[in-house]
Amino acid sequence: MDKIKNKIQYIIIILLISFSIIVKSQNSSTVQYVQWDNLPSSGFDITLISGSTILFVVSNKSGDHNVYSKETPPGVEKFSSGTLNYRNNPSFSHKFNDIGDYLLIDQINKTSGEMKLSIISNSSSEFINPNSTSSDSTSSFSSSSSISNSTSNETTTSNYNHTTSTITETPSGKSDASTISTVIHSIEIGKVEILPNSLIGIDEDGVIQHMKSNYQDLKQLEKDVSMICIDNGINEQESVIDMGNKFLIPGFIDTHAHAPQYHNAGTGTDLPLLKWLEKYTFPVESKFKDLVFAENVYGKVVDRMLRHGTTTCCYYATIHLEASELLAEIVSKRGQRAFIGKVCMDRHSPDHYIETTEQSISNTKEFVERILAKGNPLVQPIVTPRFAPSCTNELMEALGKLSHEKQTLIQSHLSENKDEIEWVKSLYPGIESYTHVYKHFNLLNERTIMAHCVHLSEEEIKLISTQQTAISHCPISNFTLSSGNLDVRKVLEANIKLGLGSDISGGYHPSILQVIRDSIKCSNSHFFNNDNHTPLTFEEAFYLATVGGSKVVNLDHRIGNFIVGKDFDAQIIDPFVQNSPFDCFDGETLKDIFQKFIYLGDDRNLSSLYIKGNKIKF
Repeated sequence: MDKIKNKIQYIIIILLISFSIIVKSQNSSTVQYVQWDNLPSSGFDITLISGSTILFVVSNKSGDHNVYSKETPPGVEKFSSGTLNYRNNPSFSHKFNDIGDYLLIDQINKTSGEMKLSIISNSSSEFINPNSTSSDSTSSFSSSSSISNSTSNETTTSNYNHTTSTITETPSGKSDASTISTVIHSIEIGKVEILPNSLIGIDEDGVIQHMKSNYQDLKQLEKDVSMICIDNGINEQESVIDMGNKFLIPGFIDTHAHAPQYHNAGTGTDLPLLKWLEKYTFPVESKFKDLVFAENVYGKVVDRMLRHGTTTCCYYATIHLEASELLAEIVSKRGQRAFIGKVCMDRHSPDHYIETTEQSISNTKEFVERILAKGNPLVQPIVTPRFAPSCTNELMEALGKLSHEKQTLIQSHLSENKDEIEWVKSLYPGIESYTHVYKHFNLLNERTIMAHCVHLSEEEIKLISTQQTAISHCPISNFTLSSGNLDVRKVLEANIKLGLGSDISGGYHPSILQVIRDSIKCSNSHFFNNDNHTPLTFEEAFYLATVGGSKVVNLDHRIGNFIVGKDFDAQIIDPFVQNSPFDCFDGETLKDIFQKFIYLGDDRNLSSLYIKGNKIKF
């Protein structure tokens, strides 16, 4: 794995074994795993099952595997029933040299379902099982197997299921990789696709160029992999690394997060919104004029977001120009995709944390221009009036014009708290509603993201839909600050773009997984008082965290799932990692395991993260 560079030229995502094998041992003997240093130079013999497919698996106790699957295995002249004679062949070698390596030969007869697993050692091997008394160099067992339809989303897992990744080195020095894993994503709301035997090809720009699923013929899959490697100059045979029983999902998209407030995450949850801002939020945000303080907090929040699988984030910074630019630099160095907003507030703010109108306009324009000039397509500016009560009419007008000129996204807050709504009414008595205030200043359009929107009237919902404005649903924050519970179903029925937001630190948790769970609870709460309400399902919530978020930030043509032409923003999830927060059992479907991850998983299950084809370092 040390050979993997951050920029990969080509990735192949495959689930090699589509067959769900329910092992029912026909004997009571325990398979004995053996240790060895390298392949026995004298070779070995093993009885074959007629018509079987063979998997050679070189493995070690740490869980890493090299998998070789051949119609005619290396060193074998004939593939049929009888005896397989393996003799030393330089084309069949493995990359593990640690004590503890062992070789497994797994034969699967597709017709009968019969499986035979043999563990090969050399004469100097010691058995892993200290209670074993056997001295044989080969121990094996036979079992009956049931094979499920490989196209089903209800595929049953097995005790023995290897998935692998190939890392190759091209002559140019660029790094290529192949990864074998189940692919899980959404195309439409409410429908999660679970795709075993999927082959995904990613080019050197991190864009998905090839996608094929539900291979039933492993020979065809192997041919396709070889053809892609040949067409793209990839050395297929360089190395193979096991990814274990992992699956692939899109990166999470956090559509609303206050980066400086991460300093306070998990504290100050005892007050409603407006008092909470005065007592906790404004004091800590004012400290970000100190760049040393800012760098410490910003570095930690970005790292934390990445470790929780957030590949794209809409960040609010503070009013400070230099600190806001620093956040953009940190995000860029970490490789995250993000929209960064310098917060604007020139009224109704504490003396120690406020701008003049002129400063706010000038610094915001300067910030936008600086970020655009850096030329990083992953990190973009977003115009950010904090909310209507903190911005004068002059400032709101200027921000509307700036966003239009630069075609940036816009983010702000709307109808989060009932006291806030009454305050806006007193400030704008001549304007119909809080939502209409933003429209009045040209800040409500298809590039706008409004956080919360808990207490919208029917007229406001219609206006937001008409304007093609997006909503960021922040249930953790809404519960924590006792702001209210958004009716997600009503928003979706109005055909409004909707995503999820952590809203750090009103939302105390940085993980979108937790936001998914709270969004379901929030929707369930509406059912308590309305039997006709249809609560949000976990499949729908997963869609909102991925595809829904991509629509909110107007990047649904680039991210959100694994459709050909989109960027490869992906999480590799390991449900069997040591100290996993949940357990898996025999007979569970892939959907069962995925649902357990949604409800019980956390950052421990995140094996690796990719953003536009780049592997992110934690």
